[in-house]
Amino acid sequence: ASLLLTVTTYITIQGLLGYPTDRIKEGKFIVLGSAVKEPDWIFYWVVMDGDEEPIAYRVPYTKPNHKQQEDVSEGMEEGQMMAGEFVEGDGDDESTTNLGYLEFYNFDFSKKVPKSK
Repeated sequence: ASLLLTVTTYITIQGLLGYPTDRIKEGKFIVLGSAVKEPDWIFYWVVMDGDEEPIAYRVPYTKPNHKQQEDVSEGMEEGQMMAGEFVEGDGDDESTTNLGYLEFYNFDFSKKVPKSK
């Protein structure tokens, strides 16, 4: 019982303190930033669609994941707003997380911002 309490407390405190999680929530998100810590992790700070507060995610470091992060960073440096979503299922073996993989794309403002009349 004490082991369960310890594990539950650790997970809860980790979430409250804002440490990055590798339990990625399903859905679309806007990317606020990213960082690479070779050879272990790639970090993304995102705001999930419908949420107001950002969350930090980490994905395992692989060369395909690093390339993807570089593409996202380059897009942001060029002034593009980058979005993404967690997709269930199999990506290629090296870019897949435990339950699926991340896809990134340029955020399309015309689909989110209502047109004025």
